[in-house]
Amino acid sequence: MGSPETAVPPERRFPWGALLGFAVAVLGLSPRQAWAATPRELALAAGWLASSHALAHGLAPAPTRDDLAALMARFPD
Repeated sequence: MGSPETAVPPERRFPWGALLGFAVAVLGLSPRQAWAATPRELALAAGWLASSHALAHGLAPAPTRDDLAALMARFPD
């Protein structure tokens, strides 16, 4: 029997290292605060940060699934 890490394929593993690195390096949280935050809280912070950055720099938000479908229909190459 393998360890819990090997029971889940790499592409399905939760990216704890990347998430905690983001929390500490980008959000400026202490390691204690980063570990205390839930993945949902960190995801909300990441989404807020990305949208705030885009708005501050005059960038359009990422296209939605419907936007992409419309573009694919318009340019079917």
